[in-house]
Amino acid sequence: MLIDDAPAFAERGVMLDVARDRIPTMATLFALVDHLAAAKINHLQLYHEHSFAYAGHETVWRNADPMTPQQTQELDAYCQGRAIALAGNQNCWAILSAGCGCRLIARSASSNHRG
Repeated sequence: MLIDDAPAFAERGVMLDVARDRIPTMATLFALVDHLAAAKINHLQLYHEHSFAYAGHETVWRNADPMTPQQTQELDAYCQGRAIALAGNQNCWAILSAGCGCRLIARSASSNHRG
């Protein structure tokens, strides 16, 4: 008997909203990646608002325990070792409404515009 088994979809992903309630610890995220790899999930998307430590925008995330760029790089390397693509997901309007983030980010965006 020959069994030919393959996923129906090349991309099999999960989006995790890490901007609500408690932000997961790195240990929790690493364990999640292990579970996703075992289930043959190959795409993990993290939804951020105030839960990412954007440089120069501390006002937006200072009352949270955000993921840092270094932690994101560590998680990405961990994912790559398990054949999972890590992707960020950012709702611009949501972060713009966080405290005075609107003024800070809008000013940054206009000063970095290359139009």
